[in-house]
Amino acid sequence: MALYSIKQFLPALSVIYPMLDFNFIHVLSREMTEKVINWEADFGIVVNSVKHPDLVIIKLCTDIVTIFYKEGCHNKLIYDPNLAQSQSILIKIQNSLVNLEGEICSGNIEVISSLTALGSGYGVLPSRIAAKYQNLKLLSNAPIFKDKICLIF
Repeated sequence: MALYSIKQFLPALSVIYPMLDFNFIHVLSREMTEKVINWEADFGIVVNSVKHPDLVIIKLCTDIVTIFYKEGCHNKLIYDPNLAQSQSILIKIQNSLVNLEGEICSGNIEVISSLTALGSGYGVLPSRIAAKYQNLKLLSNAPIFKDKICLIF
């Protein structure tokens, strides 16, 4: 999230409130939600926020998670097996992606995107992350998962 969201608000806030300090917490969205609910963080930018009576949720934007690749890549799938987005896409591609020869799993989206850009395989990535790499192409007819990016407090 921080890779593409901080640049949207931090420069302007720093000008308006030069004495404002930030302590960024980089955790999964569900962990960030818990921190906000438990008053361990003032606010969070999360993906696919769950409703909770103690939260105010404001939708900021949407993103699409799907499969990207570099021309000539290896026939492996690169993904985070712990994400609902990856699990949904895996169910949808069973028997449809030709001759996969294995998988590379990582809990770090930057590792997944870097390996995909290097041609190590087909990466399950948010389109906003994939857009950072000019050599990545969208796999035609790949399933998608729509993410809602939200501000919670």
